[in-house]
Amino acid sequence: MKTDRDVTEVSHEVEYDDGDVIESRVPGLNPVDQQNWGIGAGYRFDMAGGSTRLDLDFARFQDGSAEREEKHEYLNGSWDASEAEAEAVDARDTEVGAKLAHVRPLGAAELEFGIDYRRKKRDVSYTRYAWEAAREGDAVDYALDGVIGSLIEETRLDPYAMLSGHAGALSWETGLRYETTRSDVRHHEDGDAGGQVRRDYNELLPSLHLKWDVSEQTRINLSLARTVKRPNFNELIPALLDGEYGDNDYVGNPRLSPETANGIDLGFERRLGKHGVVGVNLFYRDVSDLIELVNTGQWSEDAHDSYAKDLKKFLAKNPGASEKDFTFAPESWLFTSANVGDGTVRGVEFDLSTPLTALGLPNTGLFLNYSWLDSKVSDFRGERRFNDQARSVYNIGFIHDIPSLAASFGATFRSQGDAYSRILAEEVTVKYGDDLEMFVEKRFGRNLSVRLSAANLLDASKDEFFHKFDNLDDQLGRKYDEYELETEQAGPSYQLVMRWAF
Repeated sequence: MKTDRDVTEVSHEVEYDDGDVIESRVPGLNPVDQQNWGIGAGYRFDMAGGSTRLDLDFARFQDGSAEREEKHEYLNGSWDASEAEAEAVDARDTEVGAKLAHVRPLGAAELEFGIDYRRKKRDVSYTRYAWEAAREGDAVDYALDGVIGSLIEETRLDPYAMLSGHAGALSWETGLRYETTRSDVRHHEDGDAGGQVRRDYNELLPSLHLKWDVSEQTRINLSLARTVKRPNFNELIPALLDGEYGDNDYVGNPRLSPETANGIDLGFERRLGKHGVVGVNLFYRDVSDLIELVNTGQWSEDAHDSYAKDLKKFLAKNPGASEKDFTFAPESWLFTSANVGDGTVRGVEFDLSTPLTALGLPNTGLFLNYSWLDSKVSDFRGERRFNDQARSVYNIGFIHDIPSLAASFGATFRSQGDAYSRILAEEVTVKYGDDLEMFVEKRFGRNLSVRLSAANLLDASKDEFFHKFDNLDDQLGRKYDEYELETEQAGPSYQLVMRWAF
């Protein structure tokens, strides 16, 4: 798959500060150039009274994208400053995998055992450029502002064994997997080696799954399992990304530990007629070493620049004063990812998928999904939900087929609850607007189809409410530094896709 597109954005910002009106024009351009491809092969043969299979795969991803943004600021109608920043990304990801497995009967059960091998590598560099005008109308002339690079290699070797069988209406599956992971992270800045971090961690992951066919239409499922979630590569790269979260900077943490969870699922399924099904699933997770975004308490690059500029203005206005007389409250910080502790997650999921045959509409299918989620973790203010986790999400829609025309059409409506996050010096509530998508598809023979789809037909908005504080004491005492509301709204998007199966 190849992606080649340009994203252009022009923003207009207005700020009111102690009687001053600060207006800014902020044009930006984000050219995206990405390539992604992969290949896989498998071979199966009889061996030693059972069946053995060998699977191999290789994938590669390249990213040559860039981003640049200018800012032209006017104070009370007069030009005050112009500056620009740009960043080019050169990333290459490769992934190699192999699996060897053997399946054989063992009494009334079936035994499968094998080993998985996977090796991932990411080589990425960020090249930054900056510009600042001396006078209004100066041409933008970028100068090199630094190069940060990193190389991440992760190697996994995971032996496993699984035993499965059935006895009457009860079928079962139990397994044990031992996952071993070694990761090496090396980074450099402006040609100077920044260091190397190696992490080795091993996890034993048992699991048990039971299915009970109460009747031909009804089934009960029970699962108990221990799972592991590794940090993604972006969370491990110790490169400082300027303005990654609004005005806040971000730096990865190569010392992150994996997130593990012990979980239980209890599900109920019932068939509706020949093709419909309805299900309810209850789940609970006991999570250890939860990974979340945190505030390091250090100032961002923008805050350091603002401090220097404001100090210069202060000293010019106050002859005889010194830096000790100057007070400054930073408005942006340096974020990172960290293991914030242990927590729990619980919830319920409801699924319905059925044709409307009972209503005389056998070619119309209805689907509905609803999820409710609750979680708990402790931080510096006490208990809260996991950051950025919506309390509920639901989808409802239909698909109608017209066999005489070899065509179909449908629609999906989606809505989700508010998401809340709390870190040092900042608390954010995010509200999402409802989303409506529709499509129409025409088939030509057995192999060719054309689909026209439209998304965001309700012009959905995203509203973010920021509660900002200068420090921890002010946050605990609810002494605000700033309250901010950001609203984004977009119009519909359309896509035309042709599929050919051969």
